[in-house]
Amino acid sequence: MTPPLVSVKVATYNHEPYIGQCLDGILAQKTAFPFEVIVGEDCSTDGTRAIVESYARAHPAVVRLVAADANVGPARNLARIRAACRGRYEALCEGDDFWIHPRKLQRQVEFLEAHADCGYCFHDVLQYQEDKRARPRYYCPRDLPEFPGVADVLRWPQFIATCSVVARREFLETLPAWRTGLLCGDLVVRLWGPHVGRIGYLPDVMAVQRNHAGGMNTVFGHRRMAEAAIQAYRLFDEATGGRYAKTIRDRIRFEQQYIRFGPLAYLLHPSKAAARVKRGLAGAGL
Repeated sequence: MTPPLVSVKVATYNHEPYIGQCLDGILAQKTAFPFEVIVGEDCSTDGTRAIVESYARAHPAVVRLVAADANVGPARNLARIRAACRGRYEALCEGDDFWIHPRKLQRQVEFLEAHADCGYCFHDVLQYQEDKRARPRYYCPRDLPEFPGVADVLRWPQFIATCSVVARREFLETLPAWRTGLLCGDLVVRLWGPHVGRIGYLPDVMAVQRNHAGGMNTVFGHRRMAEAAIQAYRLFDEATGGRYAKTIRDRIRFEQQYIRFGPLAYLLHPSKAAARVKRGLAGAGL
């Protein structure tokens, strides 16, 4: 059997209402290469495990389940998923997000094959606030360059959705080991790519990120997430020898204000407030 070129990592916990749509979007991918789906089911208390097991039985050549009898938490769950991957490229789609374009993987692999210096590439997504039932928003700024740099990531770190990333395995292996212990480990991935090489942006909307009451941002709250981001920024600053120190200091200052004031912190930064309003107005329909 031909080994998979791409490993799709699916981390899931208590995603019973969502995991089927997530896996359907992955299995609908039309590619010129084989891919595998590694699902890390973290001992859910709902019906997630049964749903994933049914997909693994229906697609035994593609879907593999990684699970245990005890909950291990997000970081260790993702680590065991990665350990099971065999592909040269790795994609990630958490169990409550989903892909909406059947050639997402094909386009991103073609982009990386054409740009050997890119550690990963990503694309625009729709962000859907399920609990507010607001219309979806475009995730990426409209003026984002094709090859964003570290300064772009620090200016608006949320523009790279995890469900949009396809990365080279060798790039992921260069990531610092301390990243796996962070709540905001994905932030380090975003920054590390343009630090060690280049990252690429495809403007097509090919996935949906779903925000809901059970998501990490809601569960941990804005203060805990901002504190975790500050920790990640400081470790990244130390690991890069202060190369981006001024920009990182500015970003940490904003996060500290966000901890204290919540969304009102944007009022202290008119340019950030204007950008946020602009994004909010740039809605899109599913």
